[in-house]
Amino acid sequence: MMEKLLSSVVAARKPANKLRGFLASQATIVFSILIFFSLPAAALFQAEYYQFPRSMEYDYVTYRKGSKELLFKEKFNISKQRYARQDYVVIRSSSQPTDNNPDKFSKETLTYYQIDQGKISTSHHENHTKKSGQTQTLFKIDFDWPRRTANYGTAVRVNDRTVLTHDLGVFFQNMLLKDLNDVPFTVLFQNGNSLNLRARCVGEEEVAAKAGKFTCKKFEMAPDFQLISMIAPKIYFWFEAKPPYRYVRYEGPERGPFSPTVVQELVGYKL
Repeated sequence: MMEKLLSSVVAARKPANKLRGFLASQATIVFSILIFFSLPAAALFQAEYYQFPRSMEYDYVTYRKGSKELLFKEKFNISKQRYARQDYVVIRSSSQPTDNNPDKFSKETLTYYQIDQGKISTSHHENHTKKSGQTQTLFKIDFDWPRRTANYGTAVRVNDRTVLTHDLGVFFQNMLLKDLNDVPFTVLFQNGNSLNLRARCVGEEEVAAKAGKFTCKKFEMAPDFQLISMIAPKIYFWFEAKPPYRYVRYEGPERGPFSPTVVQELVGYKL
């Protein structure tokens, strides 16, 4: 959903075919994948993280706010694993239409975060878009932090404030743990393009989700350009204000300006 959320922020410049529309709709989240960890300075390099005691699972649904029409259901699994004498935080996610229609697009993602002296760095991310069980798109990206590059077939430059679209949740975790209220950052898209954004904490609210009631910090995200930010639709995220800092809710446009508002919320979890 992340690709679509950010497309809505920059006002959806291109028309979408069915596949692009699906990838956009999947942007909602959460944040997507590392929604449970903190990052100093919004970086994905040598980042502090919430050291969870065991594997965790989270379930979400996405629906249109007005009609309550269900669109997608998503599941995230977070665990620690060891490969070739190296420890990793591994996050897997899967999303599919709520009607389980095989002719609609589904998606699976996998991300490895290397653990080094109690901190994590993004190592590898991939996602598969499928239809009728067949892969439609396959995206892979590897990070080389000493050289400050990311490689997805083409190498692009990154910096310590660069966040991959699927890892944006770590940014809000950082703001929570560091008590930051207004922070700029750079998001990296799958096509290698980047965009400067700004996140602001706009208050604390009690959120009633299907998984229960949570005291949350509310965050607003918009382009870090004054003129564009005045006309672009804003998107909002709610994260639990205390450990384990669960991602609880998203609300914003489904595609671009004037499109229906969609909501994604936590419906269940296992700790």
